Order: sequence, then C-alpha cells, then structure tokens
Amino acid sequence: MIGQLYISDLNNIANPYRLGGTAARADDIECLDWNKKVAHILVTGSSAGFVTVWDVKTKKESLTLNNMGRKAVSAVAWDPEKVRRSRTSLKLPNLG
Repeated sequence: MIGQLYISDLNNIANPYRLGGTAARADDIECLDWNKKVAHILVTGSSAGFVTVWDVKTKKESLTLNNMGRKAVSAVAWDPEKVRRSRTSLKLPNLG
C-alpha cells in the first residue's frame, strides 16, 4: 500500500508539504520525531532501513542514512542535550 505523509503549517493549511519522493519514500515511514530545539526539523525511520532528517522550512531532506542490511528502523529520537541549531545529533539504533 502506498501512503503519503503531509505536514501542514497551521498558518497556511492550504499548502501542505509532502514528505518523500527520493530514497526515503513516505510509504516506508515507520516512526518520526520532531526536533525539540529547532521546530521545523524532524527525523523519520523507515521499514526499508533509512533514517532521514527533514527540513520542513526549506521542504528538503537534509540527510539520509542508509542501513545497508535493510533492517527496518522502528524508533528514532533526538538527543535533547546535544541538539543544536548548527549541528544535527541523532541517537541511532544499534543496527548490528
């Protein structure tokens, strides 16, 4: 089943942002977490083994990590102590 994930700005509901379209397809998304310090950044984990950081403000993927073993990513979380505007800090699952 192909799914789509849309993000809407409550100040501009008529123009939602659709996640996906590249290696990290929206229909693969298993989990997500919003950045607690930078509100327009989120991370998703996929059933295909991708972890993707999205910048909703610029409507682009910032970073995609690929688990070459293709194990599903079932949980993602930002490290609340280390996340800064200038750097991305992710706690990634043990993929071994």
